[in-house]
Amino acid sequence: MRIKQQLDSMAPCSSYQGSLPITDELAIQYTLLKGQATQPLLTISAAVHGCEYVGVKALMDLAHEWDFSFQGSVLLLHAVNVSGFWARETTLVPEDGLNLNRIFQDQEPVSSLSYQIRSVIESQVFSVSDFLIDLHSGNREELLTPHGYYSLRANPEVVEKSYQMLQASGTPIIYQSQDCGNLYHAASVDYGLPSILLEQGENGTCLPEDVLAMKESVKQVARYLFEGTMPYYKQTPLLFDNSYYLTSQRSGCWMCFVRPNQTVQAGQVIGEICDIYGNILEKVTAKQDGLVLYQKATLVVHQGEVLLAVASKKPESYQTSEREAHD
Repeated sequence: MRIKQQLDSMAPCSSYQGSLPITDELAIQYTLLKGQATQPLLTISAAVHGCEYVGVKALMDLAHEWDFSFQGSVLLLHAVNVSGFWARETTLVPEDGLNLNRIFQDQEPVSSLSYQIRSVIESQVFSVSDFLIDLHSGNREELLTPHGYYSLRANPEVVEKSYQMLQASGTPIIYQSQDCGNLYHAASVDYGLPSILLEQGENGTCLPEDVLAMKESVKQVARYLFEGTMPYYKQTPLLFDNSYYLTSQRSGCWMCFVRPNQTVQAGQVIGEICDIYGNILEKVTAKQDGLVLYQKATLVVHQGEVLLAVASKKPESYQTSEREAHD
């Protein structure tokens, strides 16, 4: 039974667990939580990247802790990249070697498993949803500071609602994205669903404090969407509208001098690539001022790998006041 039919058939304040078939052997497990009303429907997805576990555990808990008094319903997608999750794959879908979170806006038709997953999400999830939250965390090779994303490419109403969802989440860092290809990009730009991506946790861990923080963020967003209640937070989130990646030019051993949530200045040496003897092969310097969002946590790195992602502001953004930058 399709999601919409299943939801319509359920009694208020009830739950249902089922699966969305991808192939004859593979399916995405889901939980439907119907509140006092069928609509709006908030979809919350996890494990688009297989070994990002905090979101998966958060959805496990929320399936049993949900507040059914909400005037709306929730769809929990427990592991979108099912085979990647069970294979403990950091980023890719094992069967085709693709990063599922980069193909959602590709135009060329492809029949591999990643594109089959995309097709099911588009036809059976996006088509019936009103809002979306995609949960991520640092995989087992990444250190990360909590932050969130929304797309600026959608229509103005979707952009504004997505921004409000991030504010309600309490994430300390908000990134305004002009990129494309992610699940939340497609949901907001192509399907008109206010959508956000939340990052919490690092190194492929599933620590109780990260799970608790993720659950609280989701609950606050749901409260805002279903009840119109915007929580009050003492600190205004930092707002960024640009970013850059630093990649290794040589294979070797990665020595990083900074941590996520640390600011860096243009030209600052923030790490080195060394050989096995400790001889420096490459100095890694910041391209411009910014804040480290996440970084490679392994000692061994290969040529072309991303070492750090740094959030920054476009040059014109630096002309605004600090207050304007944070609003």
